[in-house]
Amino acid sequence: FSEFPITINDDFSDAKELTGNSATETATNLYAGKEDEEPDHAGNRGGKSRWWSWTPDSNCSVRIDTEGSTFDTLLAVYTGVHVSRLVEVASNDNKKGYTSMVIFEALADTTYHIAVDGKFLQQWYAVDEGEIILNLSATPYSVDDTGLVDAVESPPWLSWMTGGTGHWF
Repeated sequence: FSEFPITINDDFSDAKELTGNSATETATNLYAGKEDEEPDHAGNRGGKSRWWSWTPDSNCSVRIDTEGSTFDTLLAVYTGVHVSRLVEVASNDNKKGYTSMVIFEALADTTYHIAVDGKFLQQWYAVDEGEIILNLSATPYSVDDTGLVDAVESPPWLSWMTGGTGHWF
């Protein structure tokens, strides 16, 4: 008889809550599983997911990535209240090497559910596993009476995306 360690945030309903506009979490998907009715993340069946939730206080541009993780990750962001009825906001597999990244616009007071899973590897009929590094960075903005966006500050990843200095108009 072997007892498995207690797995925190293995299920959607036990998601670990993230707070603030910046967060880095370290976890492992060793001993994690896949729930009944859990969606395939980033188009791959996976099978060893961990869940986080995050609710921004204001509208913002968000970047979430798994850079620094030690295995081939799948990353997906959803809205919804039950694992069988989630609406995908963004997902990715292999944005940068074996790590994943999503960028999306988040609405204030909306809860976003973040899943990091191991990629199902058909050639070995196994799910990749290892240490998860989850990075979240959000840049709040507001919309003025004319409908134009007024950024509080440029997101740190904007220059990486544009290849230079980013400007919000």
